[in-house]
Amino acid sequence: MVVRSSRRDSGRWRAPVKPKPPPSLELATAESAAVEDEATFSRLGFFDLDLSGRSADGAEFAQCRFRGTDLSGARLEGARFADCLFESTNLANLRAEKSSMLRVRLSTARMTGVQWINGAVRDVTISDCRLDLSSWRFTDFSSVAFEGCNLTRADFQNADLRGARFTDCDLTGAQFSQATVTGTRFANCVLAGIGGVTSMAGAIVAQQDLAALSYTLAGALGSASRTPTGSEPGRGRGPASHARRASAGRVGRAGVGPQALIGAGRRPGPRGPSAGHTQFPTWTGARPVGGGVIETRA
Repeated sequence: MVVRSSRRDSGRWRAPVKPKPPPSLELATAESAAVEDEATFSRLGFFDLDLSGRSADGAEFAQCRFRGTDLSGARLEGARFADCLFESTNLANLRAEKSSMLRVRLSTARMTGVQWINGAVRDVTISDCRLDLSSWRFTDFSSVAFEGCNLTRADFQNADLRGARFTDCDLTGAQFSQATVTGTRFANCVLAGIGGVTSMAGAIVAQQDLAALSYTLAGALGSASRTPTGSEPGRGRGPASHARRASAGRVGRAGVGPQALIGAGRRPGPRGPSAGHTQFPTWTGARPVGGGVIETRA
């Protein structure tokens, strides 16, 4: 197995395209936001609404903003989101099979147990969100950035992650069985105890994280079950020390992939905006202009 590494990002990964904000938003109310099957919502602001447990199969959301809204336990099979923003929204246990996101940004959202199965995610930024126990099976990712997220025990089985990038994320215990990760980028992430390590071929790992990755790869290959007495990973004569001599990120050829621990000892997760992370377009729009409409600006 070959895990590529680089001191700089190289390749064809493209940053997500930003959502296109509308000229104005109409404020949704509990009555006007009747989330139901095949409904269409355009240029609406869903602020601090309780929409938990609703069903809206086949619904379309275009240029909408969700802030402080509770969508936990909602069912949105076949739903489509385009040019939408989610801020501090509760999406826990939301079920959205065969659904899509296009030019969407999610920030500081609670998404524990989300099931986004057999869907499509394109030009999406997910930052500082809680995504533990979420499921993304059979979903295609294109130009998607996960930043500072808690993805412990997330399920990416059979997902196409070639267009995804993970930065400062905790992926402890995540499942990658049968996933496609060729060109997938991991930087300063925790990958301890991941499942489906044989599917990690072709992933791109930051140069500074390669030693820890090589150490855990050696453990997975059975060449070392523990660090030699009196030494620490990355020191002495253990596998991590050998990793420093690995050339161009080539850390093994066996048919078993790494049980990787990238950025050992660090457990990044939701902790607020961090330097260098892509931020939401402003969409500050808090100025009423009449008729329940608020002006927005990018």
